[in-house]
Amino acid sequence: MTATPASDWASSLDRAREAVAAALPPTPLIPSPRLGEGVLLKLETFQPTGSFKVRGALAAVTMAGNPLGVVTASTGNHALGIAWAARRPGIPAAASPAMSAALRAGLVVPATTLTGRKAPMTLELINPEGLPTPSTYTHVVVAAGGKTVFIAGQEPEDAHGNLIGPGDLAAQARQVFANLRRALAAAGAHARQVTKITIYVVHHRPEYLPVIEEARAGVFGDHKPADTLVGVETLAQPGYLIEVDAIAVIDS
Repeated sequence: MTATPASDWASSLDRAREAVAAALPPTPLIPSPRLGEGVLLKLETFQPTGSFKVRGALAAVTMAGNPLGVVTASTGNHALGIAWAARRPGIPAAASPAMSAALRAGLVVPATTLTGRKAPMTLELINPEGLPTPSTYTHVVVAAGGKTVFIAGQEPEDAHGNLIGPGDLAAQARQVFANLRRALAAAGAHARQVTKITIYVVHHRPEYLPVIEEARAGVFGDHKPADTLVGVETLAQPGYLIEVDAIAVIDS
């Protein structure tokens, strides 16, 4: 076991003292002649939960950072202190005697188990070592939290199903990415929540890439989801040159 440096303890005590002083007034000292001369009573019953334990709870919640929720193994004064201290910054708290071992381990549980709240969706974009770093997409996207949205292949057509830009790959690319943005918006999603796209191009050639990238960047900006570009013989309708589908992960 490694001893905690004295400086760390001092810093923790300072933070705890600041947290308590900012939230709790000092309790009065009342003389008690019946108990003896010079005997003073410190009336902790004046504190919000009627107990000195509210101080420790406030310090603990403050130094926990910004947890999604907390669980206390007590159902007495400790639990009341935790509940009061957590409520001030809006952190859900629950009392559960069965969680004593987990609480001693410093457990902080997801708020979904307490209030139905869920953690926000996050994306981690990774280009692993040993693979070339692409300029327009990312090899690996890891999504956490949220729910998945699947967008069907978007075609180069307007709201009435009319082909936009016959024979013009650039015009069709702009239209399919604009349609993709509309489809994402219908699901409450935006481009930066997209994890994967697949681009289908009729008779694809390398010189088409700058045209496609320009249209893609018009919607995604510098966000680079994973993507696959597939050259195909034909698409659903004659004259269609490009189609794009997508997967997004959004907050629940």
